[in-house]
Amino acid sequence: MLISGGPGSSNYLEPVSYLIDDNCEVIMFDPKGCGRSSYDGKGYDIESCLKDIECIREEYEIKRWVVIGHSWGADLGLVYSLLFPQSILGYISISGTGVQNDRDWKDTYNRKKEEIGELKPDFEYKANKVVHRSLINSWREFIKKPELLKDISQLQLPSLFIYAEEDIRPSWSIRQISNLISNSRYIEIKGAEHYIWLSKKNELAEILRTFIKTFTN
Repeated sequence: MLISGGPGSSNYLEPVSYLIDDNCEVIMFDPKGCGRSSYDGKGYDIESCLKDIECIREEYEIKRWVVIGHSWGADLGLVYSLLFPQSILGYISISGTGVQNDRDWKDTYNRKKEEIGELKPDFEYKANKVVHRSLINSWREFIKKPELLKDISQLQLPSLFIYAEEDIRPSWSIRQISNLISNSRYIEIKGAEHYIWLSKKNELAEILRTFIKTFTN
């Protein structure tokens, strides 16, 4: 399962699917209100997002799967792993942002965004601003849960955190999460930006395929 970021963006991870689809079946989706998915004019919350993902798994009649998320989608995948551990074989975070709402993190990101900018894919659909705002608000409320970091530290599933050396987003929040999980590894790809596959496709492919093969074998 590939989960794109945003929130509020349609699926943009098809290029990532091409890196691994000879090793496994890849499932992608447009979240509610985004891309080709229906929209009722409203936003929704984290719990609804997670239930939608679980409904997709059940519809495909998959017992357990590997969940791969990018950016905010990686953070959502982490929480999915917490709430639906029986559905997970392994978890991969690509350029995640962590479970934080930190002013220094945002200031660094905004400054580098203005000074440096970043390479982005051509998105097929515009982001849904209502969905974006509702999920951001829900996320900021969710990460205040008193037991959250404790729950993350007790995760036993194989986890991989991939980050880009040239990402304008600080990496410390993801390094912290990776170090909380005992069966976890952190890898930083040299010279890569946030959308790693745009510049370091082969390096990303090798890392993903190696992790997935531990299950397909």
